[in-house]
Amino acid sequence: MAKENKLTGMLVANAWDYETSNLIQLAIETDDYETYIVRNDKLLKELKDYVDQKIELIGRVWEDKIGDKYINVSDFTVMN
Repeated sequence: MAKENKLTGMLVANAWDYETSNLIQLAIETDDYETYIVRNDKLLKELKDYVDQKIELIGRVWEDKIGDKYINVSDFTVMN
């Protein structure tokens, strides 16, 4: 089983469906200036409520062949 990581930073809108104006992808900009694309369609609707807020995401992190970084979110906490 893959190790889960914690990332803390600002949750931001990352992609839109321009035909419907719906937010379709989120990312976290971490405190150390890294950006990770959020992967978890089940949590996406709930996470949308916290765009532009500081958040801690827990999940498996990986990087693809072109260098994009991802986190498959299993849990999250909104920071105050």
